[in-house]
Amino acid sequence: MPEIRRMVEVLVRGPHEREAARRAVAEILRCSAAEVGWATDTGGTKHALDIFVRGTGFRTQVTLSLEAGSDSPVKTDLDLARALADKFKEDALLLADPTAPGMEPFHGLLARPGGRVYRVPLRELPPDGMGIDEETGSWQEWILRA
Repeated sequence: MPEIRRMVEVLVRGPHEREAARRAVAEILRCSAAEVGWATDTGGTKHALDIFVRGTGFRTQVTLSLEAGSDSPVKTDLDLARALADKFKEDALLLADPTAPGMEPFHGLLARPGGRVYRVPLRELPPDGMGIDEETGSWQEWILRA
């Protein structure tokens, strides 16, 4: 059975209002905001977005469902993280350790404005937040290969 949709998810450091995040995602996808609907909407849109703002850590969780096969510039979580980091001029975080796929992550990838990516230790924050070890000495630069 062919893939119909694919999901990407990123945490952004600051709190972002839902509509501002939707407009930013639409710009990243190079489409109109009308093509980016809310995950809770019953009407079909090309892309579905869910935004959740937490009280601590990386505050804005962005979950995007993309129409499969679209010529979107976003193919992976890292694509979205790098684009959001540049768009919002702040760090964006992936909760997946690329060195141990499928395992519970103790490290994630941090995309910084300007394009650098680091493998960083993750920190759970009460009550439901996620942060990183802010000591940059514990970060490992993640080299992206073509």
